[in-house]
Amino acid sequence: MRIPQGVARDPLSVEGDGRLIRRAFRDVLPWITRLAREESGEDLVEYGLLTAFIGLAGVGVFSVIMATLHSGYLNWDSGTQGLWEMPPPQ
Repeated sequence: MRIPQGVARDPLSVEGDGRLIRRAFRDVLPWITRLAREESGEDLVEYGLLTAFIGLAGVGVFSVIMATLHSGYLNWDSGTQGLWEMPPPQ
């Protein structure tokens, strides 16, 4: 398949002989292995994981608090609804 001049070809395309995919893997694979072996930026990753854990814990705690407040409000609302009595007609 011939691509017109000036039109970019999708590097993840499976059409053709696959040279674009092999070249993409060849260019990206050394970067990924270097990223896995390097220790610089390790603190940043740890802080990121800690932040994510605190965020997820906050979401869980907020869900529990929200459910507790909801049930407390429903109990209060049903209790106050029974306090009012309709006055007799005059």
